[in-house]
Amino acid sequence: MQQLQHALFVLRSASSRTGSVLVEQPRWLPSKARGSAPCLQAEYYDVHGMTPEKSDNSMKWALKVEVPHLAGQKLWAKMKANDEIPKKIYIIAATGRQGPEIADSLGQCLAYIQPEDGTMIHQRKPHVPYPPMEYDVYESDKQVAEKSRISAVDLFMDDEPKYRELETEVIREFDAKDSGGKPAIMMLGDSALEQPQNVELVKKGLLLWVDLNVELCWQETQRAGILGSAMGQNIPMPRPPVWAIANGWDGDADDAEGKAEYMEIASELRKSYEKYADIRLNGDLDDIVENSLWGADRLVKAMTAHFNFQEEGEALDGYEEEIMAQDLVKFLESARLSKYGDTAQKWCDEQGASSIEEILENVEDLSEALQLKPLEKKRLLKAAKSVQEALAV
Repeated sequence: MQQLQHALFVLRSASSRTGSVLVEQPRWLPSKARGSAPCLQAEYYDVHGMTPEKSDNSMKWALKVEVPHLAGQKLWAKMKANDEIPKKIYIIAATGRQGPEIADSLGQCLAYIQPEDGTMIHQRKPHVPYPPMEYDVYESDKQVAEKSRISAVDLFMDDEPKYRELETEVIREFDAKDSGGKPAIMMLGDSALEQPQNVELVKKGLLLWVDLNVELCWQETQRAGILGSAMGQNIPMPRPPVWAIANGWDGDADDAEGKAEYMEIASELRKSYEKYADIRLNGDLDDIVENSLWGADRLVKAMTAHFNFQEEGEALDGYEEEIMAQDLVKFLESARLSKYGDTAQKWCDEQGASSIEEILENVEDLSEALQLKPLEKKRLLKAAKSVQEALAV
């Protein structure tokens, strides 16, 4: 069985009206078509006031940012060249955290075009024309609101069957839409996969799951008001999903009863994500929380592996091992045994375990290796059974 339903791992529409994004910055073609690897002339950094140390750090950062963009365009070029590969990308995640940002970063990476002079995206010069990055991103709830002329929340509360009807309609239209060769991504509503007709449409494309801590999503979406940014701008806090607002869970993070019901529903929805997703991304990793680009980076690697696009001898930076390590951390957290993380990882390395399924099959041996106390072992076995049941759904 693939690692927790493959790997998952997006979306904010830059235009709430059309969902279309046009960025006057680049895309990339495979290196064979573009010649030598990109580089910047040293004189670019010979800027007044920039020390050698700052120049070095700036170059390291520029290269780090460039890598996922180059890999993204390489991936999209291969996807377009293969008629059997689905071109429509769907993303699902619990509402409230960085799912939309990851989606937008993924769109940008897939649509990247490297300019002929090799200038990296982080070092673009003002007023210089670069190849545009074009990609479409949509949010199904925003599309539903456009069709209904009222907000998706109001429609859901007034007439849920009509909401579901329009939800399916916007997904069907996205599936049928000619994207003109551009990457096209749709962010699905939390409960979209509860409708069989939606699942049938989504499975024609590629479904990415940004796996997020639902308790943190509750906290984020229940904080009423606005968040002041460092630039002095007011940023609206994310609203809860439509089904949560319909239940009256909006703006009260301390509602213990509401939280318990929310967690139960969100956990059930999560089972659908796990069941249908082609790729899973752990969106709670610190670097992804800090910068959505690193989430897109992992997604590009996961998609490359999923479509078996890696070239002979090409490494994906230990992608599979990284996913297994993430799953191990979450597994131990669910058993409240995080303190054994290093020892457990060492045991996995020694035993050659390459997936969470292999760990679960040998959980008794793991328990012995960790020298768990009786109550700790009981928690470990209970957590293992829970994960096995979730994988079997």
